Amino acid sequence: MIFSLIFTTIFSLSKGPVDWKGRPVSFDELKRLCRLSEEIQESIEYFEVQGVVRYINDKLTPTGQGYVLLQYALKDRPSLTFVVVHVEKTYRLEISAPTLAGHNIRDILKELGGRSFSEVNTPIVFSECEKSEVITLMDSIIRSGF
Repeated sequence: MIFSLIFTTIFSLSKGPVDWKGRPVSFDELKRLCRLSEEIQESIEYFEVQGVVRYINDKLTPTGQGYVLLQYALKDRPSLTFVVVHVEKTYRLEISAPTLAGHNIRDILKELGGRSFSEVNTPIVFSECEKSEVITLMDSIIRSGF
């Protein structure tokens, strides 16, 4: 809940990453609007480690990757974000599975062979896939009714 409040506040104030003409948000501004103190620093540190926000001149801004991956998590209707990474001769499929999407989608992704490498179970990663496997996996997930 606190994570969501802080991230939503950073998103709404910044209007996106500073690289995309968003504006940096000061820690004091965030603290004043969220009416929190200690929890903000812990949340920011978590978001920073996850690559969702970064500091620029002592102010916060969402990263481009964090903005793209998490903007849908803040909407009323849950969605997934697919990222396909070409690694030498194979591909890696990463799928964001935000909490708002529900646990059933995470279960489906894990049944299909995906693995999570973090406590928050997102992203779900399918490593060393052939191109045809990536297409089949994406099709299976879409057909699952999500």
